[in-house]
Amino acid sequence: MKEYKYVCEDDDSLMASNDEQEFLEALKSHLAKHDMSGVTLNDAAQKVLEKVKKEMDMAQ
Repeated sequence: MKEYKYVCEDDDSLMASNDEQEFLEALKSHLAKHDMSGVTLNDAAQKVLEKVKKEMDMAQ
């Protein structure tokens, strides 16, 4: 299986990318519909999630 830099998975879905901007957009889309409970992120993905949350907080 291919290794990805950014990985986010839960019981029924997987998001993975090597492109930070692409992954950031996917997380934004996911957060618009779901919370992040039950989700596992690798370290790089966790950092992108923190950026997304900061952007969302600033937008409010």
